[in-house]
Amino acid sequence: MSTPSDAVGAVDLLLARAEAAPGRALFSVHGDGGPRRVTAAEFLAQVRWLARGLVAAGLGPGERVAVLSPATFEAHLAGTAVWYAGGVTVPIDASEAPAHVEAILAESGATRVFAARELAGSLSAMLGASAVLGDRLIPVTLLAVEGDGGTLTSLAGPGQGVSDAELERHRAAVHRDSPAVILARPESWAGDPPPLASPQMTVTHGALARLAAPLVSVLAARTAEPRAVVALPLSHPHASAAGVACLAAGASLAVPGDAALPAADPTFVLGSPRLFEELFEGAARSGGPRRRGRFARAAAIARAHSEADDGGASPGGGPRGRLRLAHAMWERLAYRRLRESMIGASLETAAYSGGTLDPDLAHFFRGIGVPIVGIESIVDDGALGS
Repeated sequence: MSTPSDAVGAVDLLLARAEAAPGRALFSVHGDGGPRRVTAAEFLAQVRWLARGLVAAGLGPGERVAVLSPATFEAHLAGTAVWYAGGVTVPIDASEAPAHVEAILAESGATRVFAARELAGSLSAMLGASAVLGDRLIPVTLLAVEGDGGTLTSLAGPGQGVSDAELERHRAAVHRDSPAVILARPESWAGDPPPLASPQMTVTHGALARLAAPLVSVLAARTAEPRAVVALPLSHPHASAAGVACLAAGASLAVPGDAALPAADPTFVLGSPRLFEELFEGAARSGGPRRRGRFARAAAIARAHSEADDGGASPGGGPRGRLRLAHAMWERLAYRRLRESMIGASLETAAYSGGTLDPDLAHFFRGIGVPIVGIESIVDDGALGS
């Protein structure tokens, strides 16, 4: 298993993974046609294909490229290609208002934008009318292989004459202290977005590797073929770290994360508190009145059992008699099916980031056998600034 500390950055990890296990699935892409596997060799070939296009288009080492998109496969492809070409990514949350996107582009100095097709119209309108960006020409590439307008194919095509030596020169320009990601308004990780004047944070490849290292140990702790769901926006630092950790651990990353459950059957889930709220709400609304009433009773026992567990360290603490029996009964009748229908049957670790998990919700999930930990119990955010 590669470790982030062994490599300069994510590209080195990808190269090592493709050499050691070219047929290993790095992505499970979930869509209308069912999940599609993308192997390490396939992903590396696609990254190089797109990176050549970026080099031919004039991207220089250290130049910033924004990615305005949900966490799709194409967004991961674009970001990794930017790193391969020696550039720096500026991930922007797909939910950001056009005025916020304008400010992020202006403050980051991004020279190009990859955008999800559904966001390209509003982005182009903003760019055409922007007084903040002035005369800056910022090309927009759709995160789509086919279609009208500037696509990944139209960007990559002219670059296929770029030599291996030239592409390697760009890749080799990246060092551990080189910028990897520019995160806009880091204070917004937990809470309402602060004013646009808030500072941006530049995260180096080395800092990203240090943030990812503990996640590698968690991903590979109990299984040789981990599967991950990361339901966080690309602009979240833990999303970038988790992507690097998946490369190092050889984990298959299901994308888009919020649409992959439970089909991906992950061994590791990282999401915002809202992800777990939605899972609970979906289960609570499922079925008719009788089924919903049964869920309410099972949920009450799960919470009570978890709360009693908190007192287990004291003399006479922990769940007692009837509560233990009731919990065991609901485990047979409901909890296993709930786990499988919400998340899958193989989960080993669930974590949240970007807010506060409601204690009642935490007790419910722990009571049905899905303890959820705060990401800070796994990683040290101080690594971002070190």
